[in-house]
Amino acid sequence: MEFSSEEGDTQTPHVVDMTTSERVVELLNQAALIATDEKLTVLKQVQELIINKDPSLLDNFLDELIAFQTDKSIEVRKFVIGFIEEACKRDNELLLRLIANLNMLLRDESVNVVKKAILTLTQLYKVSLQWLVRSR
Repeated sequence: MEFSSEEGDTQTPHVVDMTTSERVVELLNQAALIATDEKLTVLKQVQELIINKDPSLLDNFLDELIAFQTDKSIEVRKFVIGFIEEACKRDNELLLRLIANLNMLLRDESVNVVKKAILTLTQLYKVSLQWLVRSR
């Protein structure tokens, strides 16, 4: 995307920052309305923007992404588990907020979702130990 401003270049950094946030909002709105295959692609784009490009947005859009944990698609629920893992690795303080979500996903009707949740919890064990050591 290319931005031009007739008022001057002083607003350009602000516009670029807003664009990432607006793009995330747009993608989340799309994901809520589209089919599963496309939904996964869109959610992966959101994850890339939030976790890798601009981690400051993680706290703002965490609840919106976690809301997909109740999606009817097994793949989307597994994606949410992967997102929780990446978010906790990025900011281990989130583990306290997200452990209840993982607990809920451990009781999912799909064996594949439960398996993904168990694998994620094994990865987050290290994160929880790091958090415990730092909190002392």
